[in-house]
Amino acid sequence: TLWALCSPEKGWPTFMDDTQGFRLFPLWSDQVFAEQNAVGEWAGFETKSFDIEVFIQEVAPELEIGGMLVSVFKKTDDLGYVIPADTLAKIFQSFQPRKS
Repeated sequence: TLWALCSPEKGWPTFMDDTQGFRLFPLWSDQVFAEQNAVGEWAGFETKSFDIEVFIQEVAPELEIGGMLVSVFKKTDDLGYVIPADTLAKIFQSFQPRKS
């Protein structure tokens, strides 16, 4: 399970990496870590979970189309680990059981 923040009015939050100029989509491994980032301009955003398969099949392709990277384990004062969405999807796929 992956966790993100979401707002009914504003949708999914993204942010800019000002040094590299990339738009980033934040993800966390646990609800608690996502909640810790619902401050400042993201105050009022709620946590939302989705399966890794949803990330692989739906979220990652949309992020790629939008030219966004993923920020894994962002903290309020740190970008987290920045990785292309398709690379993260491939990593997740490598851990999925093979279908026979």
